Amino acid sequence: MPSMSTRALVISFACLAFAFAGCKGSGKRSPDAGSIDTGRIDASTDAGFDSGDPIDANVDSGPITLGCGDGVKLPTEGCDDRNTASGDGCSAQCTVEPGWACPMNQAGACAAAGCGDGIQAGRETCDDGDTMNFDGCSAQCQLEAGWSCPTAGAPCVAAGCGDGIQAGAEACDDRNTTANDGCSANCLAIDNGYQCPVAGSACVTRCGDGFLVGLEACDDGQLPAVSGDGCSSTCRIEPGWTCTTVGAACTVGGCGDGIAVGGELCDDANTVSGDGCSATCSLVENGWTCPPLGGPCHATACGDGKVAGLESCDDGNAVAGDGCDACLLQLGWVCATPGSPCTTVCGDGFLTVGRETCDDGNVTANDGCSATCTIQAGYTCATPGDACVAAACGD
Repeated sequence: MPSMSTRALVISFACLAFAFAGCKGSGKRSPDAGSIDTGRIDASTDAGFDSGDPIDANVDSGPITLGCGDGVKLPTEGCDDRNTASGDGCSAQCTVEPGWACPMNQAGACAAAGCGDGIQAGRETCDDGDTMNFDGCSAQCQLEAGWSCPTAGAPCVAAGCGDGIQAGAEACDDRNTTANDGCSANCLAIDNGYQCPVAGSACVTRCGDGFLVGLEACDDGQLPAVSGDGCSSTCRIEPGWTCTTVGAACTVGGCGDGIAVGGELCDDANTVSGDGCSATCSLVENGWTCPPLGGPCHATACGDGKVAGLESCDDGNAVAGDGCDACLLQLGWVCATPGSPCTTVCGDGFLTVGRETCDDGNVTANDGCSATCTIQAGYTCATPGDACVAAACGD
């Protein structure tokens, strides 16, 4: 489009052409001669205008019209961006459109007035009426991943559940719309017993929260989850325990199952006393040791003064020849009290070497073997348990 200075020059040149044409006519005829009435001056004048002279042609082309979109901002125009299209800041009527800023004193392209004004304009891909990040529309009014901002000036919303991006009102997004996997089918709620810490990844169970979900075999509702109470720290049932009620403590499987758990001090796989573990699995019997996790018990040690296991006696020492040899009771001895010395029994028919010189099976005196099991003078006691005899006639 021609500039203002060009237009002024054209108009001035046209005026000179008009003046020139008038001068030519007046030189040929005087006004009083009636040349005007004859049409001569008109003809020459008309001929000058109609002859196609370049100057005349420009004048005859019509008045020069200034208007919206011509790139010249007139005082009556709010803007002029060199086109008559709306939606680019300057309307088809050259008025500034809402949300835009256009040059004040000259023609030129418009730009968005400002991010956060609630009007999407210019290079803005959204405008939710604020300049905060992470709400769908960034501080620079650019659409954030996982969001949709369909209405300028209104809050953005999640683009869609299952896209792996947690946005808007979504409580989770595990990249699917499957129910009962931790994140609900509409991504608005996290299922009980789950945690969904990373958007786009599968949700995980929370062992110890009292909800039995996923691959959990038990959940006793104990946080933090610990092992040793029947339900392990990974929510697996531990050996020897029964976990029947979700959210409640597990119970011991039972005494005699061979696994010592809970309040059991031992469990030797039976409920019989006298073998190291009592019938109720609540006591380790004297002279025994029992595996802490369950199993057969064992006598502690010979000579400890406690009769246990295969011991038939324990006199508190490991000395042979005293009635309890390697914790086995010897013939002719009585070991009545564990931890105490054993004693012989005169009259039992067993000869206790070192303690008795005879034992005829009774404690009757004057029969060759005294009541204290010593040989009387004049007798011979050859066989223990048998009667003694006179040594020789005449002795």
